[in-house]
Amino acid sequence: EGQVKGGLYEVLHKAEYRTQPVEMEQFIKDPYFLGNTCEGIYPKLLEDLTELFSGGYHESVWTGSIGYGKTFAASIGVCRVLYEISCLQDPHGTFGLAHDTNLSVICLSVNEALAVKVAFENIATKIKASPYFQKNFAFTPTKKELRFPNNVWVAARATTDTSALGLNAVSALLDETNFMPTKGKEAARMGYVDHAEVIYNSVQRRMKSRFQRKGKLPGMLFVVSSKKTNDDF
Repeated sequence: EGQVKGGLYEVLHKAEYRTQPVEMEQFIKDPYFLGNTCEGIYPKLLEDLTELFSGGYHESVWTGSIGYGKTFAASIGVCRVLYEISCLQDPHGTFGLAHDTNLSVICLSVNEALAVKVAFENIATKIKASPYFQKNFAFTPTKKELRFPNNVWVAARATTDTSALGLNAVSALLDETNFMPTKGKEAARMGYVDHAEVIYNSVQRRMKSRFQRKGKLPGMLFVVSSKKTNDDF
């Protein structure tokens, strides 16, 4: 009866939830959840997001021309992950984490300023416009995080900031992925290194080591970028 398929439901038993999450289309269209921030969303992006959170996926790649709405769509996805976490009775207990540790969605970009911009201009603005979040799951901003109840964070970091991999990342948004440096610290001993691939693999491993259950991940990895060449990561 109205149970949402996919998303965290693919991994967690519904008894873990304090409140059953609404369907994705309602979450995007109903102003109660994201205000009026999504009223101009392209129908194709709405369709893709609805499929993404109902089909048991745990990873998505958003590409296409500049201005298509890649980061906008991925930020809606991050808001959805935060919403589903907010519906849990005990997020840390559900995921087997100590309550004094962070439960994070990390936003990574080529530098800290761009990562903060993604978090504060794309995610925070939607949540500030949301009656649901303001009533049930409001955040406190710091310089580089949006800090929600129960030690849930949206953490903005540069891809060169190794502290990001110390966070308990249930989800991640990798922005401007094809514009990361071609060579990282590994270059000296390995030759050519695609830094984007190194970061992607590191984040994916971190998510799996912390949260994978029976081969399934409860969160979502969003990889966002336009292309420069046919060989881009």
